[in-house]
Amino acid sequence: MHEVLRDSHNADPKIRAAALLQLCPCQLRTNVKEAWIRHFEIIYDSDAKVRSIALHNMCDGSPAELETNVVSAVEYLTKDTDKKIRRRARRVMAVYRRTGKINQDKA
Repeated sequence: MHEVLRDSHNADPKIRAAALLQLCPCQLRTNVKEAWIRHFEIIYDSDAKVRSIALHNMCDGSPAELETNVVSAVEYLTKDTDKKIRRRARRVMAVYRRTGKINQDKA
């Protein structure tokens, strides 16, 4: 886990993206606090692919106790510079406002 978290700070966006794929809740199958802290940090990453993976991960099994943080992060991404990320984040927020469920993004 420490190596994956270290890789999520690597200068190479491909390595950061690969690390985030390993931090997906469906891969971890457990709630790792450090992984969630990193997700909330990496939404500010300069690479769109990295931000896109972070968005997916946050909406794919985030713990209920982090819902407020996840909603804030997704709302931030509704203003992303990347059109695809912006669109996905807006779709997630529309469903959240309608259903109250943030864990529903399958994209």
